[in-house]
Amino acid sequence: EQNGYYITSEDSNPFMQYFDRGVVENQGIIKTIKKLDHETFSSFDIAVYDSVLNRYFEVRIDVTDINDHAPEFRVSQLNLTISEASQIGAKYNLGTAVDPDSDPFNVQGYTIISGNEDKAFRLNNRHINGQIYVDLIVNQTLNRELVSNYSFTVEAFDGDVPPKTGQLDVYIDISDVNDNPPVFDFSRYTVRLSENEPVGRDVITLNATDQDIGQNAMLTYRIDRSQSDPGFIFEIESNSGRIYLNKKLDFEQVVQHKLVVEARDEGSEPQVGSTVVIVEVTDVNDNEPQINVIFLDAGEAKVSEGAEPGDYIARVSVSDQDLGELSQVNVSLEGGNGRFGLQTENNIIYLVCVKLKLDRETESLYHITLNAVDFGSPPQSATTSFTITVEDINDNPPRFPSDLIEIELSQSAFPGTFVTQLQSTDADIGRNAEVTYRLDGSPQSLWLNINPHSGLITTARSLDSLTSPELQVTVWATDGGTPALASNATLVIRLSDAVNSPPRFQSSSYAVSVPEDAAVGHCFLKVHATDPDSSVISYSFVIGSLQDPPTNFQVNSSSGDVCVTSSLNRETTASYDLQIQATDQGGQWDRAPLVITIEDVNDNKPVFSPVSYVINVDRNADVGTPITKLTATDADDVTGSGYGRVTFVMTSGNDEALFALDTETGWLNHLLLQKPPVLNMIDVAAVDGGGLSSDVDASVVISIVDGSSTGGPVFTQARYFFQASEADPKETLLGTISATANDGRAVTYFIRHDPPHSTWFSVRPTGDVIVRSPMDREIFPSITFQVIASSGSPPIFGFAMVTVTISDVNDNPPHFISSSAGRLEPIIIPFSSLVGATLHSVVAIDNDEGRNGQVKYRLQSDFFSIDSNTGVILLTSALPHQATNYSVTIEAYDQGQSPHCSLKIFDLVLPKIQHSLKGSYLSLSEKYFKEGVMRPWYKVESTEGHSLITTNSTAKIAYYLQSSSSAFIFSIFSNGSLYLIRGLDYETQDTYSFEVTDRSPTSPRFSTASARVIVRDVNDNSPRFVGHHMTYVAEDEPIGYPAMRLAAEDADAGVNGRVMYAIDSESAAFVIDPNNEVISLAMELDRENKSSYRLTVFAQDSAFPSLYDWCFVLVTVVDVNDNAPQFSPLDGSIVPPLLSRLEIPEHIEGPQVVHTIAARDADIGENGQITYAIS
Repeated sequence: EQNGYYITSEDSNPFMQYFDRGVVENQGIIKTIKKLDHETFSSFDIAVYDSVLNRYFEVRIDVTDINDHAPEFRVSQLNLTISEASQIGAKYNLGTAVDPDSDPFNVQGYTIISGNEDKAFRLNNRHINGQIYVDLIVNQTLNRELVSNYSFTVEAFDGDVPPKTGQLDVYIDISDVNDNPPVFDFSRYTVRLSENEPVGRDVITLNATDQDIGQNAMLTYRIDRSQSDPGFIFEIESNSGRIYLNKKLDFEQVVQHKLVVEARDEGSEPQVGSTVVIVEVTDVNDNEPQINVIFLDAGEAKVSEGAEPGDYIARVSVSDQDLGELSQVNVSLEGGNGRFGLQTENNIIYLVCVKLKLDRETESLYHITLNAVDFGSPPQSATTSFTITVEDINDNPPRFPSDLIEIELSQSAFPGTFVTQLQSTDADIGRNAEVTYRLDGSPQSLWLNINPHSGLITTARSLDSLTSPELQVTVWATDGGTPALASNATLVIRLSDAVNSPPRFQSSSYAVSVPEDAAVGHCFLKVHATDPDSSVISYSFVIGSLQDPPTNFQVNSSSGDVCVTSSLNRETTASYDLQIQATDQGGQWDRAPLVITIEDVNDNKPVFSPVSYVINVDRNADVGTPITKLTATDADDVTGSGYGRVTFVMTSGNDEALFALDTETGWLNHLLLQKPPVLNMIDVAAVDGGGLSSDVDASVVISIVDGSSTGGPVFTQARYFFQASEADPKETLLGTISATANDGRAVTYFIRHDPPHSTWFSVRPTGDVIVRSPMDREIFPSITFQVIASSGSPPIFGFAMVTVTISDVNDNPPHFISSSAGRLEPIIIPFSSLVGATLHSVVAIDNDEGRNGQVKYRLQSDFFSIDSNTGVILLTSALPHQATNYSVTIEAYDQGQSPHCSLKIFDLVLPKIQHSLKGSYLSLSEKYFKEGVMRPWYKVESTEGHSLITTNSTAKIAYYLQSSSSAFIFSIFSNGSLYLIRGLDYETQDTYSFEVTDRSPTSPRFSTASARVIVRDVNDNSPRFVGHHMTYVAEDEPIGYPAMRLAAEDADAGVNGRVMYAIDSESAAFVIDPNNEVISLAMELDRENKSSYRLTVFAQDSAFPSLYDWCFVLVTVVDVNDNAPQFSPLDGSIVPPLLSRLEIPEHIEGPQVVHTIAARDADIGENGQITYAIS
């Protein structure tokens, strides 16, 4: 039956989806048509109309929940990062699980079901808006270094029994914080290194670890310099920990180095770990022994010649900073001619002692060298040298030249007349050689006076009353030693009334020849003069006002032997025109010309100029075609001795006889036809007339080329012109040459060797012409040389000329022209000179050019002036009437931008006259006088009206010296003969001035004249080296390089002070210019073969006999980088072939050493430091 129910709800009501509407309306039964889901609709509400009852009512259907869902997290896996520094209780939200069921079947809680090691975490539930949220709580202190990550499962459960669950996999990475310092493998390391290890040598590689990760575990290494190694002996690579040697070790300075090394991580707040590295330095033999010499005689190297064998002279101690056997030293003594020896008991302290008796008069200086050698391998050595001076004892008496001294003297001689001057020698020195003279005190000695110091004997009274025809006295010479020693001689004076006549040479002239290799001391001529008065004759060379005494020859004043005093050179001076003079005791003389011709000896070898020849020859050239002419010259005589005649001979090359050489002319000719192109190299020697060959043979390079060939290089210009300044340094670019080959081949350049000036330049492969060595415009103001271009094989040559004009720089001062060995003659002012008169003209020249060589003059004086352009000296104001000498300083200066100047002092002499007698005056010329000689040397004579008044005039003239400082040096006899009171010393005073007065007993009138004495030097000072005697020379310096300039000083003047230099013959690597003190390189150096040279250099003056000094010069060869590294085995054996194959296991891991290579470099220092790289 139809109930009459009607559902009035809208059709969209969910009820309509789950329940059968028709059944409800027709039967009144609520019936489902679809499975219900509480989670979708937990209830249904409908409105129903009951048509029977005519009423409306509402129906609610509640869907009762069943536990049909399990809890479910939104994600199945959750990744968290938690810092190990998180505090206990720190929370991390894990969210919530969802369960659509209703309570109690929804989520009731959470739990950790696995993986929570050590209960590091716990869970905390939070109820918010009916839902339960879960937080992860840090339950224990975290330590990433122990547990770096966690993985566990969080389970959500509902309220059913048994409950349904859902899981969340939680993965936690513990993030690092910098809570661990770096830790080294060891807290202390010990390494041993030899002190000769090279810079850069590995010491040790340190390793430190840090348990942290990332930046916190990235380490850098450093040496704590505040605690160790402030001198940076060691360095460390900051990233690798490799410690290497930064500076050379020195065992003698520090035997152990303690390094505090830090490892620091890169954390924001870095942690630091440290360790100690002990580097123990082992000794090698790298120290020379040290020699200390203490002289026992007040610290001076001297010994008395009376010392007995065994007497000690010096104490020698040796030490070596090395240790052990390396410090043991053996000392030996060299030199001393076997007269000195060494004594020791412990090989540490040595005593230098006298071994044999000494004799100062035989040898006064002994050069001793002490050599100390240690026992290292290789051994180190040291040397010290000193000179022992033998001190004099008075063991030699004075000696007269002869036991009998015979003198001829006029019986009419005035009192005070010169008789003789005694000469004696004493082989001792100092006070022991200071001789005083005396007469024997006999009655005959009363007729004579003797100067005890000079030995000058004069007459004490008139000899007219002497009845005996001769005087005979004994003269004594006594030295100043203690006790004094003496000797005597007999003086016999024969009286004569004969008139003094001049001597006469046996020949009116002399001509003689001397070979130029005549030894010093060789006597080649004996001149002889006779004197009618039988007077003693002395011989000398005549010295003119413009002529110095000859330096190459000397005449023996007694015997007349003319001898060689210095080396001769015919090529410099072929003959000498001299005058020789014979003078008797009365001052009368005779002169004769002497012509000395120097005979040629074969002392010069031929020299090629040029030395090299480079030629192209057409292979089709006719037989006999001239190719080139070789040129060589010989400085010896060509026409006389014939030694200078040069012939030529091939010494090598020309094996196929392609060429013929004319031995007389030097022409090289073509000999064979149709020879294929080939390069020929021929050496040709030049031989002089005496058989000497050239030191350097000519090198001839001949390229036989095809005449049709057009591939030879051609220069862009046949001649190039470049400019240079003599101040240009090495490597200065002067210009560029260029040549091209038509066949396009590469071109090389070189300069034809034509020394010396071609060595000033070189050409680079690019054609740049550069300065190679210093230039000197004053030697060559313009230089032309040949440049050669080469291309192909065999090469074809192209040629061009290069002219370099060298501009001047102001590098030379003016120098005055002197007439006598640097001493300018005094200028005599004529009595008639008026103001404005020309007195003299000086000349100075300057080797520079232009304004640099233009010389001007100036002087400052109240009485004189000089023309600045001509050098003419003028009198500008009247001179005082009294006799006066004037010294003016004249300055010669050039006009360069930085002018050079020279100063010279000129003496102007004005004779001073007092006319007490009309026209009467004294005339005294300046004379030279040798220092140390004491005898009458000049006779003053008075003139009246220019007529000479001699000493036998009826009006006797007496002469006097005015009182002055010179009066203590000179005195004058009444007859006008000047003589010395004591010896002269040129080095103390070289000029003396005094006044002479003449008086007549019959007249009150008198006159005066000024006298000036110039002392001539004798060779009484030896050269002495000054300055340091050590230098450094790079091993690549060219031959001729000036290594150093020595300086030796000689207090003497002229030839006596002119120093010549020489090096011992064993020092072949160096030569010294005998004139200018410069030691130059004579051969190429190689430091790897010889690192130092010890030269013995001699300085000898030019006198005869000569004096000398010597010194050691140490030349250290400085390394240049001229050796490439050479690979070699680690054991130092012979170099193996280069490795071609190296096997490496495939399983090798990480950075590991797979092979070690070694290389050595013969250079030293930075040049010998080697780095390695793989290319």
